[in-house]
Amino acid sequence: MAIKQEGLESPNCHDQTLLDHHIWIVDSAGQGKAQSMVVEITPRWGDVNAGWNQKAIQKLITQKAKFRVTGWLMFDQVRNNWDI
Repeated sequence: MAIKQEGLESPNCHDQTLLDHHIWIVDSAGQGKAQSMVVEITPRWGDVNAGWNQKAIQKLITQKAKFRVTGWLMFDQVRNNWDI
């Protein structure tokens, strides 16, 4: 549905060079944030996977491509503003 580069965050020690991307994934077109799952490309994984950049992910979103997400399930209790 959408991708957004985040700003300074405590998990990244508020380091300006360690910014991650949040990606909102929905099951079908027309669904909104309330029906989405948020996945995150952390700075360190993004560094070792150069193709995982905002432009490439946005292209997948535009194409409504299906893709697999693998990683750790986490709960972000600090995050309460999911504005895109």
